Amino acid sequence: MQYSILALLIGAGLPAVLADGPPQSIPNWSQNGMPLDTGVYGGLNSLASTGQSTTRWPWGTVPKWCYDQAVNNGYCNPYDIEVYDVKYTDCSVAQTFCRCNNAQQDIGGAITAVGRMPVRARTWNRYYAIWPGNSCSAFSTTIDQAFFGVCSGSTGVYTHELSHNLDRFIAGGGNFYSGTDEWKNIISTQDTCVTDYYAHSSWTEAYAQVGVMALWNAKIHSIWDYPLSPACLANQLNKVISQLNPVFSATGVTCNRVWAKDAAVCMGPAARDSGNCAGIAAAKINSAESSAGNVTVEALPVLSAKEKARLDEKVSAARLAAEQKAGVHGSAARRFKA
Repeated sequence: MQYSILALLIGAGLPAVLADGPPQSIPNWSQNGMPLDTGVYGGLNSLASTGQSTTRWPWGTVPKWCYDQAVNNGYCNPYDIEVYDVKYTDCSVAQTFCRCNNAQQDIGGAITAVGRMPVRARTWNRYYAIWPGNSCSAFSTTIDQAFFGVCSGSTGVYTHELSHNLDRFIAGGGNFYSGTDEWKNIISTQDTCVTDYYAHSSWTEAYAQVGVMALWNAKIHSIWDYPLSPACLANQLNKVISQLNPVFSATGVTCNRVWAKDAAVCMGPAARDSGNCAGIAAAKINSAESSAGNVTVEALPVLSAKEKARLDEKVSAARLAAEQKAGVHGSAARRFKA
Protein backbone atom coordinates (compact mmCIF):
# COMPACT_ATOMS: atom_id res chain seq x y z
CA MET A 1 0.00 0.00 0.00
CA GLN A 2 1.34 3.44 -0.85
CA TYR A 3 1.15 5.83 2.07
CA SER A 4 0.76 8.96 -0.02
CA ILE A 5 -2.18 9.62 2.27
CA LEU A 6 -1.83 13.29 3.12
CA ALA A 7 -0.51 13.25 6.58
CA LEU A 8 0.61 16.50 8.12
CA LEU A 9 2.02 18.75 5.46
CA ILE A 10 1.48 17.82 1.85
CA GLY A 11 -0.01 15.29 -0.53
CA ALA A 12 -1.19 14.51 -4.03
CA GLY A 13 -1.89 17.53 -6.15
CA LEU A 14 0.57 19.79 -4.30
CA PRO A 15 4.23 20.33 -5.21
CA ALA A 16 6.25 17.17 -4.79
CA VAL A 17 9.00 18.85 -2.79
CA LEU A 18 8.87 21.57 -0.18
CA ALA A 19 11.65 24.11 0.02
CA ASP A 20 12.60 22.47 3.32
CA GLY A 21 12.56 18.72 2.72
CA PRO A 22 14.83 15.83 1.74
CA PRO A 23 16.39 16.56 -1.67
CA GLN A 24 15.01 14.68 -4.65
CA SER A 25 18.54 13.50 -5.35
CA ILE A 26 18.32 11.14 -2.35
CA PRO A 27 17.14 7.73 -3.65
CA ASN A 28 14.10 5.84 -2.35
CA TRP A 29 14.29 2.60 -0.37
CA SER A 30 11.00 1.44 -1.91
CA GLN A 31 10.15 2.52 -5.43
CA ASN A 32 6.41 1.85 -5.18
CA GLY A 33 5.36 3.24 -1.83
CA MET A 34 5.51 1.54 1.53
CA PRO A 35 4.83 -2.21 1.20
CA LEU A 36 4.22 -3.03 4.87
CA ASP A 37 0.45 -3.54 5.20
CA THR A 38 0.51 -7.06 3.76
CA GLY A 39 3.02 -9.53 2.37
CA VAL A 40 6.01 -10.98 4.17
CA TYR A 41 5.34 -12.02 7.79
CA GLY A 42 1.70 -10.97 7.38
CA GLY A 43 2.18 -7.21 7.47
CA LEU A 44 0.58 -4.56 9.65
CA ASN A 45 -2.93 -5.58 8.64
CA SER A 46 -2.35 -8.88 10.45
CA LEU A 47 -2.02 -7.18 13.84
CA ALA A 48 -4.71 -8.21 16.30
CA SER A 49 -7.11 -5.44 17.28
CA THR A 50 -7.69 -4.84 20.97
CA GLY A 51 -11.13 -5.82 22.20
CA GLN A 52 -13.55 -3.04 23.03
CA SER A 53 -17.06 -2.03 23.98
CA THR A 54 -18.82 0.74 22.09
CA THR A 55 -21.48 3.17 23.26
CA ARG A 56 -23.21 5.49 20.82
CA TRP A 57 -24.08 8.97 22.04
CA PRO A 58 -27.75 9.92 21.93
CA TRP A 59 -28.56 12.10 18.94
CA GLY A 60 -28.28 15.82 19.71
CA THR A 61 -24.75 16.59 20.90
CA VAL A 62 -21.30 16.22 19.38
CA PRO A 63 -17.72 17.06 20.47
CA LYS A 64 -16.86 20.62 19.54
CA TRP A 65 -13.82 19.63 17.47
CA CYS A 66 -15.91 17.26 15.35
CA TYR A 67 -18.67 19.86 15.00
CA ASP A 68 -16.23 22.56 13.89
CA GLN A 69 -14.58 20.27 11.35
CA ALA A 70 -17.92 19.18 9.92
CA VAL A 71 -19.51 22.62 9.71
CA ASN A 72 -16.56 24.88 8.92
CA ASN A 73 -15.14 22.57 6.26
CA GLY A 74 -18.44 21.35 4.84
CA TYR A 75 -17.75 17.70 5.56
CA CYS A 76 -21.10 16.78 7.08
CA ASN A 77 -24.43 18.20 8.18
CA PRO A 78 -24.07 18.35 11.98
CA TYR A 79 -27.39 16.57 12.40
CA ASP A 80 -25.87 13.62 10.54
CA ILE A 81 -22.86 13.12 12.82
CA GLU A 82 -22.74 9.88 14.76
CA VAL A 83 -20.61 9.88 17.92
CA TYR A 84 -19.23 6.76 19.59
CA ASP A 85 -17.30 6.26 22.82
CA VAL A 86 -15.04 3.24 22.38
CA LYS A 87 -13.57 1.71 25.51
CA TYR A 88 -10.73 -0.60 24.55
CA THR A 89 -9.99 -3.29 27.10
CA ASP A 90 -6.54 -1.87 27.80
CA CYS A 91 -7.78 1.59 28.82
CA SER A 92 -10.35 2.67 31.40
CA VAL A 93 -11.04 5.88 29.45
CA ALA A 94 -13.02 5.69 26.23
CA GLN A 95 -11.74 7.14 22.97
CA THR A 96 -14.26 9.06 20.87
CA PHE A 97 -15.06 8.59 17.19
CA CYS A 98 -17.20 10.92 15.07
CA ARG A 99 -18.64 9.66 11.79
CA CYS A 100 -20.80 11.28 9.15
CA ASN A 101 -23.67 8.90 8.49
CA ASN A 102 -22.95 8.83 4.74
CA ALA A 103 -19.22 8.11 5.10
CA GLN A 104 -18.05 5.13 3.06
CA GLN A 105 -16.06 3.86 6.03
CA ASP A 106 -18.14 1.88 8.51
CA ILE A 107 -17.55 2.63 12.18
CA GLY A 108 -16.58 -0.97 12.97
CA GLY A 109 -13.72 -0.94 10.48
CA ALA A 110 -12.33 2.30 11.89
CA ILE A 111 -12.57 1.05 15.48
CA THR A 112 -10.76 -2.15 14.51
CA ALA A 113 -7.99 -0.25 12.72
CA VAL A 114 -7.37 2.07 15.67
CA GLY A 115 -7.40 -0.95 17.99
CA ARG A 116 -4.34 -2.30 16.16
CA MET A 117 -2.30 0.63 17.47
CA PRO A 118 -0.41 -0.07 20.72
CA VAL A 119 -2.20 1.50 23.67
CA ARG A 120 0.67 3.72 24.85
CA ALA A 121 0.83 5.19 21.34
CA ARG A 122 -2.90 5.20 20.61
CA THR A 123 -3.81 7.49 23.49
CA TRP A 124 -1.68 10.31 22.11
CA ASN A 125 -4.62 10.95 19.80
CA ARG A 126 -7.88 12.42 21.05
CA TYR A 127 -10.69 12.35 18.43
CA TYR A 128 -11.00 10.23 15.29
CA ALA A 129 -13.27 11.76 12.64
CA ILE A 130 -14.56 9.77 9.65
CA TRP A 131 -15.84 11.75 6.67
CA PRO A 132 -17.06 10.87 3.17
CA GLY A 133 -14.42 10.70 0.45
CA ASN A 134 -13.78 9.03 -2.89
CA SER A 135 -10.49 7.51 -1.74
CA CYS A 136 -8.54 6.98 1.46
CA SER A 137 -6.95 10.18 2.68
CA ALA A 138 -6.16 11.53 6.13
CA PHE A 139 -4.53 14.27 8.13
CA SER A 140 -3.44 14.78 11.71
CA THR A 141 -3.49 17.94 13.77
CA THR A 142 -1.09 16.05 16.10
CA ILE A 143 -3.95 16.01 18.64
CA ASP A 144 -6.83 14.73 16.49
CA GLN A 145 -7.10 12.83 13.22
CA ALA A 146 -9.51 12.95 10.28
CA PHE A 147 -9.99 10.20 7.69
CA PHE A 148 -11.77 10.34 4.34
CA GLY A 149 -13.01 7.38 2.33
CA VAL A 150 -12.22 3.82 3.38
CA CYS A 151 -8.87 3.52 5.18
CA SER A 152 -9.52 0.53 7.43
CA GLY A 153 -7.65 -1.81 5.07
CA SER A 154 -4.48 0.25 5.41
CA THR A 155 -3.08 -0.03 8.92
CA GLY A 156 -0.04 1.87 7.68
CA VAL A 157 -2.20 4.95 7.14
CA TYR A 158 -3.27 4.94 10.79
CA THR A 159 0.33 4.32 11.84
CA HIS A 160 1.59 7.16 9.65
CA GLU A 161 -0.91 9.64 11.09
CA LEU A 162 -0.20 8.55 14.65
CA SER A 163 3.53 8.91 13.99
CA HIS A 164 2.96 12.64 13.48
CA ASN A 165 1.52 12.89 16.98
CA LEU A 166 4.44 10.89 18.35
CA ASP A 167 6.98 12.93 16.39
CA ARG A 168 5.73 15.99 18.22
CA PHE A 169 5.05 14.67 21.71
CA ILE A 170 7.19 11.55 22.23
CA ALA A 171 10.25 12.26 20.10
CA GLY A 172 10.07 16.04 20.31
CA GLY A 173 8.70 16.67 23.79
CA GLY A 174 6.08 19.06 22.43
CA ASN A 175 7.98 20.24 19.36
CA PHE A 176 8.46 18.27 16.16
CA TYR A 177 11.68 16.26 16.35
CA SER A 178 11.50 16.06 12.55
CA GLY A 179 12.13 19.80 12.41
CA THR A 180 15.50 19.55 14.12
CA ASP A 181 18.87 19.83 12.46
CA GLU A 182 19.75 16.43 13.89
CA TRP A 183 16.99 14.69 11.91
CA LYS A 184 17.80 16.59 8.75
CA ASN A 185 21.48 15.70 9.07
CA ILE A 186 20.69 12.02 9.61
CA ILE A 187 18.88 11.96 6.29
CA SER A 188 21.18 14.26 4.36
CA THR A 189 24.62 13.23 5.56
CA GLN A 190 24.43 9.84 7.31
CA ASP A 191 22.01 7.78 5.22
CA THR A 192 21.84 7.22 1.48
CA CYS A 193 18.07 6.91 0.99
CA VAL A 194 14.65 7.83 2.34
CA THR A 195 11.71 5.45 2.62
CA ASP A 196 9.91 6.31 -0.63
CA TYR A 197 8.82 9.16 -2.89
CA TYR A 198 6.43 10.52 -0.26
CA ALA A 199 9.25 11.03 2.23
CA HIS A 200 10.60 13.74 -0.09
CA SER A 201 7.52 15.85 0.70
CA SER A 202 9.00 17.17 3.94
CA TRP A 203 11.20 16.23 6.85
CA THR A 204 8.03 15.58 8.84
CA GLU A 205 6.62 13.17 6.28
CA ALA A 206 9.97 11.40 6.12
CA TYR A 207 9.76 10.84 9.88
CA ALA A 208 6.19 9.52 9.77
CA GLN A 209 7.08 7.04 7.04
CA VAL A 210 9.92 5.68 9.15
CA GLY A 211 7.40 5.51 12.01
CA VAL A 212 5.47 2.94 9.97
CA MET A 213 8.63 0.87 9.64
CA ALA A 214 9.25 1.22 13.39
CA LEU A 215 5.84 -0.26 14.23
CA TRP A 216 6.43 -3.11 11.77
CA ASN A 217 9.75 -3.74 13.51
CA ALA A 218 8.14 -3.66 16.95
CA LYS A 219 5.10 -5.82 16.25
CA ILE A 220 5.68 -7.92 13.11
CA HIS A 221 9.34 -8.88 12.72
CA SER A 222 12.78 -7.32 12.76
CA ILE A 223 12.84 -4.75 9.97
CA TRP A 224 16.47 -5.70 9.35
CA ASP A 225 15.28 -9.06 8.02
CA TYR A 226 12.93 -7.48 5.49
CA PRO A 227 13.68 -8.88 1.99
CA LEU A 228 14.34 -5.38 0.68
CA SER A 229 17.30 -4.41 2.86
CA PRO A 230 16.74 -1.14 4.74
CA ALA A 231 20.47 -0.61 5.32
CA CYS A 232 20.45 2.60 3.27
CA LEU A 233 18.29 4.30 5.94
CA ALA A 234 19.73 2.53 8.97
CA ASN A 235 20.38 5.73 10.91
CA GLN A 236 16.83 6.99 10.39
CA LEU A 237 15.48 3.65 11.53
CA ASN A 238 17.72 3.42 14.56
CA LYS A 239 16.74 6.91 15.66
CA VAL A 240 12.98 6.50 15.23
CA ILE A 241 12.95 2.99 16.69
CA SER A 242 14.82 4.22 19.77
CA GLN A 243 12.34 7.07 20.19
CA LEU A 244 9.08 5.18 19.57
CA ASN A 245 9.86 1.70 20.87
CA PRO A 246 8.80 2.62 24.42
CA VAL A 247 5.24 3.17 23.17
CA PHE A 248 5.26 0.68 20.28
CA SER A 249 6.79 -2.33 22.04
CA ALA A 250 5.29 -2.14 25.52
CA THR A 251 3.27 -5.29 26.26
CA GLY A 252 0.89 -6.13 29.07
CA VAL A 253 0.34 -2.45 29.83
CA THR A 254 -2.68 -0.18 30.01
CA CYS A 255 -3.08 3.47 29.10
CA ASN A 256 -1.49 5.90 31.52
CA ARG A 257 -2.47 9.26 29.99
CA VAL A 258 -5.07 10.81 27.66
CA TRP A 259 -5.84 14.26 26.30
CA ALA A 260 -8.60 16.27 27.96
CA LYS A 261 -11.62 16.33 25.69
CA ASP A 262 -13.65 19.16 24.21
CA ALA A 263 -16.92 20.50 25.41
CA ALA A 264 -19.92 18.82 23.83
CA VAL A 265 -22.02 21.18 21.73
CA CYS A 266 -25.57 21.03 20.44
CA MET A 267 -26.00 19.91 16.84
CA GLY A 268 -28.41 22.79 16.22
CA PRO A 269 -31.86 24.24 16.93
CA ALA A 270 -33.71 21.09 15.93
CA ALA A 271 -31.81 19.09 18.52
CA ARG A 272 -32.23 21.82 21.12
CA ASP A 273 -35.95 22.21 20.47
CA SER A 274 -36.49 18.49 20.85
CA GLY A 275 -34.80 18.52 24.25
CA ASN A 276 -31.77 16.52 23.15
CA CYS A 277 -29.23 19.14 24.22
CA ALA A 278 -30.29 19.48 27.84
CA GLY A 279 -27.53 19.06 30.39
CA ILE A 280 -24.58 19.20 27.99
CA ALA A 281 -21.46 18.10 29.85
CA ALA A 282 -18.41 20.35 29.97
CA ALA A 283 -16.24 17.36 29.10
CA LYS A 284 -16.83 13.75 28.22
CA ILE A 285 -14.12 12.13 30.34
CA ASN A 286 -15.64 10.47 33.36
CA SER A 287 -13.41 11.15 36.37
CA ALA A 288 -14.31 7.75 37.78
CA GLU A 289 -12.98 6.11 34.61
CA SER A 290 -9.67 7.96 34.70
CA SER A 291 -9.12 7.43 38.43
CA ALA A 292 -10.03 3.74 38.15
CA GLY A 293 -7.25 3.19 35.65
CA ASN A 294 -4.80 5.65 37.22
CA VAL A 295 -4.90 7.63 33.98
CA THR A 296 -3.60 11.18 33.82
CA VAL A 297 -5.85 13.56 31.90
CA GLU A 298 -3.58 16.13 30.26
CA ALA A 299 -4.68 19.57 29.16
CA LEU A 300 -3.92 20.47 25.56
CA PRO A 301 -0.66 22.39 25.10
CA VAL A 302 -0.86 26.17 25.32
CA LEU A 303 0.88 27.71 22.32
CA SER A 304 2.13 31.22 21.76
CA ALA A 305 0.45 33.18 18.99
CA LYS A 306 3.42 32.51 16.73
CA GLU A 307 3.48 28.79 17.48
CA LYS A 308 -0.26 28.50 16.95
CA ALA A 309 -0.08 30.33 13.63
CA ARG A 310 2.71 28.05 12.43
CA LEU A 311 0.83 24.89 13.43
CA ASP A 312 -2.45 26.18 11.97
CA GLU A 313 -0.71 26.83 8.67
CA LYS A 314 0.63 23.28 8.55
CA VAL A 315 -2.71 21.73 9.46
CA SER A 316 -4.60 23.89 6.97
CA ALA A 317 -2.27 22.78 4.17
CA ALA A 318 -2.67 19.16 5.23
CA ARG A 319 -6.45 19.45 5.38
CA LEU A 320 -6.73 21.00 1.93
CA ALA A 321 -4.40 18.42 0.45
CA ALA A 322 -6.35 15.59 2.07
CA GLU A 323 -9.60 16.99 0.69
CA GLN A 324 -8.11 17.09 -2.79
CA LYS A 325 -6.83 13.51 -2.57
CA ALA A 326 -10.24 12.32 -1.32
CA GLY A 327 -12.17 14.27 -3.94
CA VAL A 328 -13.81 16.51 -1.35
CA HIS A 329 -14.20 19.79 -3.20
CA GLY A 330 -15.52 23.25 -2.47
CA SER A 331 -15.34 23.05 1.30
CA ALA A 332 -14.42 26.71 1.60
CA ALA A 333 -17.68 27.72 -0.04
CA ARG A 334 -19.89 25.02 1.44
CA ARG A 335 -20.95 25.58 5.03
CA PHE A 336 -23.65 23.68 6.82
CA LYS A 337 -25.86 25.90 8.92
CA ALA A 338 -27.41 24.07 11.83
